Amino acid sequence: MSPAQVSRGQSGTATWSLDDCDALAAYFDINVLELLARPSPAFLAVQRTQARHSA
Repeated sequence: MSPAQVSRGQSGTATWSLDDCDALAAYFDINVLELLARPSPAFLAVQRTQARHSA
């Protein structure tokens, strides 16, 4: 998924398929349900993942 595709999905000008959501969650190493919940849980999940990888 390109940065342009992510931007269009975030702005609502394009839709994301379930495969796109899976790929995005895998990229950030978070659960797809956290990604779909709303921005805050996804952001916190990414922060936890980054903290685990940097420790």
